[in-house]
This record gives sequence, C-alpha cells and structure tokens, in this order.
Amino acid sequence: MKKMGLLVSPSPFILTRPTVVHMSVITAVSLLPQIIILFVLRDFSALLTIISAVLGSVFAELGVCIVRKKNTFTDGTVLLTGLLAGFLLPTTLSFLTVFCICFFGICTARIFLEERVYTG
Repeated sequence: MKKMGLLVSPSPFILTRPTVVHMSVITAVSLLPQIIILFVLRDFSALLTIISAVLGSVFAELGVCIVRKKNTFTDGTVLLTGLLAGFLLPTTLSFLTVFCICFFGICTARIFLEERVYTG
C-alpha cells in the first residue's frame, strides 16, 4: 500500500539575496525620517554636520576613484557612510573638522585597509 502525502519542494520559491545597492538604499531611506525631524526642529547645525560629512565622504571617494581609475560610486555606500558619520559626530565640531575627519577616514579605509585586508 502506497502512502499519500504532501510533496514539499522549493521550486515555486526563488531565493534572492539583497544586493549592496539595495541594502544601502534601504538604510539611507530609514534615516530619512530623522533628517526630516532635524529639519522640522530647525537643528541646522546637525544638518550641516551631516552635509559636510557626506561631502567629505564623496570627495574622498572621488579622489580614490581618480587614483585607482575605477568607479565605485554606483553602490551607494559612500552616501551611507557619510550619513552615518554625520549622525554620529557631535555638532560642536566645526564643519571643516567634520569634513576632514570623513575625508581622511574614508581615504584611510579605502587605500590602506582595503589593500591589506581584502587583497591578502
């Protein structure tokens, strides 16, 4: 006598993993309400800190891209790094200091650490 049962197979389901671009966009969008609240509360020093951190990250990545002749702007991690650094740095720092911290931090991470950690 044959047993009748349910056959479970993964065929109707497709397993997809989120890409770096997708995760960067999700994280940046999840930070958007905080930026809106800062604007509503008129905390312009915090907004300028975030903007200068993003600019420092973008200019550092632009410099690394020019030196290496490789485009890495498409994944969105530069914007996300600048946003997170801007949220974490205190607003008592000057905007030039925040820019320099993010600029040299990104340059150090991209040039020195990436060569030694990821390339062996």
